[in-house]
Amino acid sequence: MKFFNALFFCLLCVTTVFSKESSEIRQPTSEILDTAPLSQSKEEGAASKIEEEKYKLPFLIFGDLRHRYEFLYNEQSGKEDHYNQMRLRARLGAKASPTPDLDLEFRFATGPGGVSTNQTYEDGTKGSRNYEFKLDRAFAQWKPQPWGRLMVGRMTNPFLFVGGHDMIFDSDLNFDGIAVALSEKWQDLDVTFTASEFLLDESKDNKGQSDMTLTAGQLALRAPMSTDFSWAIVASHLAYSQVKDHAAVVPDGFFGNSNAGSVYLSDFQINSLGGELTYLSTLPVTLFYEFSKNAKASDLSRASIFGVRWGQLKKSKDWALTVDMREVEKDSLLGLLTDGDSFGGGANGRSLRLSAGYNYSKSMTLVLTGLQGKKSIAPGEDSLARDRLQLDLNFKF
Repeated sequence: MKFFNALFFCLLCVTTVFSKESSEIRQPTSEILDTAPLSQSKEEGAASKIEEEKYKLPFLIFGDLRHRYEFLYNEQSGKEDHYNQMRLRARLGAKASPTPDLDLEFRFATGPGGVSTNQTYEDGTKGSRNYEFKLDRAFAQWKPQPWGRLMVGRMTNPFLFVGGHDMIFDSDLNFDGIAVALSEKWQDLDVTFTASEFLLDESKDNKGQSDMTLTAGQLALRAPMSTDFSWAIVASHLAYSQVKDHAAVVPDGFFGNSNAGSVYLSDFQINSLGGELTYLSTLPVTLFYEFSKNAKASDLSRASIFGVRWGQLKKSKDWALTVDMREVEKDSLLGLLTDGDSFGGGANGRSLRLSAGYNYSKSMTLVLTGLQGKKSIAPGEDSLARDRLQLDLNFKF
């Protein structure tokens, strides 16, 4: 109760501070820039344009920085663990289109990678020493036709999930391999089919074990119901190979999945179905639900998430509220890849998340998130509290 009292107080403070809109009237920048001297000659204008073209880069540089203050409460066996920490996420990338049908993207990021690009201040790197900045993405996207694209390399997640949820794959996760996406529109119906082959563990030096891979296919349908509503349905099939009897990909890291003798006890072949209903307005409201089941697990094989999102974060002064509830049974999803914040990350847990965001400007966003969860919820295990309160300042360009 104290946790949600603190969360409510923080939300109230954020709402009070940012609900005061400035009444100052400013001249639009476009009007200022368009007010050129009428006496400027065509020759001068052409020379100015040539000068601009000389310094125009053949690629786009982009990046973002996030400063996070985080309060954590982790219940341990027989004791409670409270602590605070500050964390940094910095990402810098570049995009280029050497031809109209080809895009290249590279990005570097802080943190260990996988489900986290966070760098905890002075953790591991002491005395203000420099932090590591590693390759986070490097992929090519070829679009030979308007309805098809091929991606190869270390890429962003190519799959779509209702409500943009992160129950199955963490939002920081990138994949190594190849993906194909085909999309078409029939009248008002948008159809997208995505297929992929991703490598999760290269095992040639791992005592003869086979590679761990993910072969996946997804069909997404979206259409308007009326002028005020739209709907979406997403069906996914995720087939992991060589998980059972495989050692942990990350040392000592099974992330809640069943294991014994330092190997996984279950394979994973996940079928997932999600639905979304959106009320279209100035402040859109979206309801979403997804259910997943691991066909290779005989027990504790189900996962689900239900959520509501109100508002959107697109323009300056936009705001959004999101609430979701999820439960991920022990062998329902591969814990290595799931969201790293809810109930401490992985599988075998449930959580409630409440998040409020405000776009102070197009380059600055404030987000407050509270998570209340339980870890080790399988029958016969002692469930442990996993609570977090996060305040994020996001900057991007």
